[in-house]
Amino acid sequence: MTNGVSLHGETALRLLELKLDRLFVSLDGLEEGTDAPGYVKCAATVTKNLMAFSQLRIRRRVLKPRVGIIFVATRENIGKLPELRRKASILGFTSILVS
Repeated sequence: MTNGVSLHGETALRLLELKLDRLFVSLDGLEEGTDAPGYVKCAATVTKNLMAFSQLRIRRRVLKPRVGIIFVATRENIGKLPELRRKASILGFTSILVS
């Protein structure tokens, strides 16, 4: 599981080489300001990294790891879930787990 911040460059390549079955990304939302208190505001970076990782998988012609979202639902962000669902396929996600 990752928060997606470091999912780029050598880290992304290494994850593909490991031939993982699944990789989960923990998200509270994809817009700035949706991160939980105490976390770095980095939604744009995470979105960029996820798109790049998805494109890397396509270029390398690998199906795995399948990438899923772990969405930590709160009163403040539950309204973001429909938009996250719409963006999931664009970013290469195959599943969304809500906790």
